[in-house]
Formats: sequence, structure tokens, C-alpha cells
Amino acid sequence: MTSMAERTQLSVQRMAQTLADQFPILLQAAAGTGRRALAEFIALCEEVLSCVDSPTRTTPDSLAQFIGARDADVMNHDETTRAIMGTESLGTLRRQADNASSQAAVALARPNLPPAVSTSNGPVHLPDLLRSLTVEAALLADHCGTTLDRAGTAQCLRAVASVLGERFPGHTIEVRVPPFAAVQLGSLTAGPVHHRGTPPNVVETDTATFWALAIGTLSWTQAREAHRLRVSGVHAPDVAQMLPIVRRR
Repeated sequence: MTSMAERTQLSVQRMAQTLADQFPILLQAAAGTGRRALAEFIALCEEVLSCVDSPTRTTPDSLAQFIGARDADVMNHDETTRAIMGTESLGTLRRQADNASSQAAVALARPNLPPAVSTSNGPVHLPDLLRSLTVEAALLADHCGTTLDRAGTAQCLRAVASVLGERFPGHTIEVRVPPFAAVQLGSLTAGPVHHRGTPPNVVETDTATFWALAIGTLSWTQAREAHRLRVSGVHAPDVAQMLPIVRRR
């Protein structure tokens, strides 16, 4: 029988492989977009390499705390990207990106990755780092006019939904993004406390709409007017005030 530790390790390995599987998609798209996109991709790969070699025993931040810290650190992100980009040619950056992608993929395939790592934005559980970097991969994919594969999209949207649930805990509203994610939330106003089954307030939408709402490229009003949301219950519209969830860089 597989132990809990073994199941956890297998789950982490699957998440790591899912992130690594996005590298060829991002590399090809970034190469066709320009120098900055390649520099951002290199930065993502270099962060993987740095973090997996930085185990920590410090109490990790939660996923929402970690993503919040990264969202607030836009200036450092931009400085890192500019430093990588420098005056290098597109061809040179492409070669650097090829190398960084290969090294990061090998690092993510290690059999015994640390359970928690140190990063420039604080300590974090490795699964939450992988989720966060998958979200960043999706942001870069957006910038390059492409999308992650199905597994990458699922990992990204589940991460974003988890952040939403952590920031607004409760059981009054259920947000559904079939087939990938569902999360229960508390109401911002006085609402019923629901203990079993489906809450009486439901928001359901498709993956593209949820992602656009999450990063602020689509407003709640626009989504409602375009009939891209199915909303029921008096407290379901509270979700509008919980958006966006992550910063679009």
C-alpha cells in the first residue's frame, strides 16, 4: 500500500512535470514574440533552478500570501527581466532560453524535491511554488498569444481558485469552473452558513472567462452583459468585489 508520504511525493512530481511540460509551448511562443518575452521565460526557468536548490525549514507562507507577495514585487520582476534582456540579440536570448528550459526541466524531474523552498519572496511549500509558477507561465502565455496545455490550464486555474478561497473563506457561495475547479467562498455581506452540499449561491463560468476575470482583463459587468456567467442566489454577485485575483504583468 502506498504511504501518505509516497502519495504526496507522487503528487508533487506530477505538478512539477506539468510545469515542465509548458516550457516547449512557452519557448516557441516567446521566441516569436520578442526579446522581453524570452527574458521573462528565462527568468521563470532560472527561478525554478534557484528554488529547487534552496530547501528551507522556515515556516512557509500560504499560496495566497506567496502570490500576493509576488504581485507586490513587480518592480523587482521588471528589473530581473531587463537585466536578462540587456542588449542581447534575439538569437542569443533564444539560445539562453533553450539552455535554461532544458536545465529547469531536468531539475523538476528530480525524484526527491524538497518539501519547502526559500525564494526571493519568502519561504513556500514546493507545491505552492509550482502552482504559482504555473500561473506565471499562463500570464506569459497570454502575453505571447498562446495558452498552456490542458494539464497546465487545470493546474493554473485550480491555483487561482485556491487563492480566492483562502482570501474569502466560507461556505455561502460556490464558484464553479468546469471541468477544472470549484471553490466555496464566504459572502462579503451577511449570508447563510452552509454546511453540506451545494451552497444556495452559485457562480459558474468557462475557463477562459474565469481566467480573464482573475487577471482583470474582463470585468464582472462585461462578463454578465456577454452572458458568460451563470449566477444564482442573492449573494453570488459578491464575487465581483473579490476580483481580480492575480496581477497581470
